[in-house]
Amino acid sequence: MLFKADSAEEALSMAEKYYKCDRSSLRLYTIRPPGSMLWGIIKWRGVYRIEVSRRKRKEVVEGDKAIDGTVEIKDGVVRVKNPVGGGKYPSLVVNDQNIEVYINGQRAVGSCVVTEKDWIQIIPREIHPVARVEVKITPDKMQAILKIERIPGRKYFLRDVKASNSIVVSGDYEEIPPPDITVEQCI
Repeated sequence: MLFKADSAEEALSMAEKYYKCDRSSLRLYTIRPPGSMLWGIIKWRGVYRIEVSRRKRKEVVEGDKAIDGTVEIKDGVVRVKNPVGGGKYPSLVVNDQNIEVYINGQRAVGSCVVTEKDWIQIIPREIHPVARVEVKITPDKMQAILKIERIPGRKYFLRDVKASNSIVVSGDYEEIPPPDITVEQCI
């Protein structure tokens, strides 16, 4: 599982909650270290791959009662089921810039562990269509140039995702046609 965090310590804390085990059972691999440039003005989070060690995985499988939690998206609603018997909690991977996800009032970015008690709010972005009319008159005032610009809008929506332990939140959009320009607007 990939985790985005400001430090390896923070990524391990997230993984402990996700896998429900202590750090000694986890293996950390740094994909991209966190960093900054321009005297700390621009910062980026590190990407870490964290896995449960084989020994711990075997213990969970032998337990027989461990059932991982699930999360699904259906008709724009996120449904979460908690794990049973020490299974893994489900997670959402948020990486779509046109869909904002809030978990318990805080904006979610990257991989986030969720439970049934979490309040998950999803806000798809909407870009309104634009219709502009510009008139430019030449310096000798003998010509008028009419420029009409019509830009369609986009209304984003959430795609349905089948129940799984980890899902990626992604969206699609439908185009909104721009309004027609009237003769009165041109005049």
